[in-house]
Amino acid sequence: MGIWDCDQLEFHNLLLSGGVVAETTSHPIRAPDTSVIHKVDSISFSIHLLFHRLLSPLAAACSTPIVPKYTLSASDSTSSCTHMASERREAIHPRSGFSPSTFIFHSKRKPVPVPSVPHLDVTTFISSRRHSGTVALIDASSGHRLSFSELWRAVDVLSSALSSSHAISKGDVILLLSPNSVFFPIVSLAVMSLGAILTTTNPLNTTQEISKQMADSHPVLAFTTRPLLPKLGSTSIPTVLLEESRISGEDSRVVSTIRDLISSDQGNKSRRREPVNLDDPATLLYSSGTTGASKGVVSTHRNLGYVWDSVLTPFRSKRTGGKVFGND
Repeated sequence: MGIWDCDQLEFHNLLLSGGVVAETTSHPIRAPDTSVIHKVDSISFSIHLLFHRLLSPLAAACSTPIVPKYTLSASDSTSSCTHMASERREAIHPRSGFSPSTFIFHSKRKPVPVPSVPHLDVTTFISSRRHSGTVALIDASSGHRLSFSELWRAVDVLSSALSSSHAISKGDVILLLSPNSVFFPIVSLAVMSLGAILTTTNPLNTTQEISKQMADSHPVLAFTTRPLLPKLGSTSIPTVLLEESRISGEDSRVVSTIRDLISSDQGNKSRRREPVNLDDPATLLYSSGTTGASKGVVSTHRNLGYVWDSVLTPFRSKRTGGKVFGND
């Protein structure tokens, strides 16, 4: 798979995020490099798009402290710049950022410091950010509001239920096939908190396209809505419906509903968390295939931290004087 089979506009979008994109699932995953961008051919399900969809409602509230679910020291965010500076000493093209010796495109933006704690998942990091206000998410169709405390409780209970009831653990791939919904960020954050890998697919994709993605990513559990369930094809993958309740004559693949899982009384106390590192895979997002076959791009918890910073930047500039990620 060549590094040149990418759309320039879409590639530029990822450069702007200052993050890292590892190689696709058809090849061994390269060790993440905190100052490089390596390959993608579509913006459709890029990391930036996912996080704008997932976290923009939360980012708008990040200014004054309330009570974070977790606490991180500001000193945790200062160790990676030295490594990134040494990486930049290699000969790279001043305009494109391309290194002919490594065949890697380097972002020309300044390195962004990230926490240096040994074990940290992106969900824990996001939940530790300062914020103001009480409403985290609003369902546009129903007007239902979800507070920050309700959001983090739902994430915690769902991750515990996935671990204890469905044996989901670090490294497992979870498929999410869903339109815009308040359940989208809850599922995403819960999956990544376990060290499992989230792979999303477009509800507009055909059954054949979704089946191909599933054959490539090997998910062990799927989340979807009842109307979209037929798009999972003939696969026997266990499925959690993003619905309030089950109905009689339900598809045999349905093992639960999201409401059942987040209404259970399990919580953090019943879950033994496996250590998750910043450089562990967090998402497996697929390109649209407009310039060729659809490809899966692995992103780490560190990558998503950079994107979180890019989402916060406009709000930080207005409210907090432009402080960098990890020090706000």
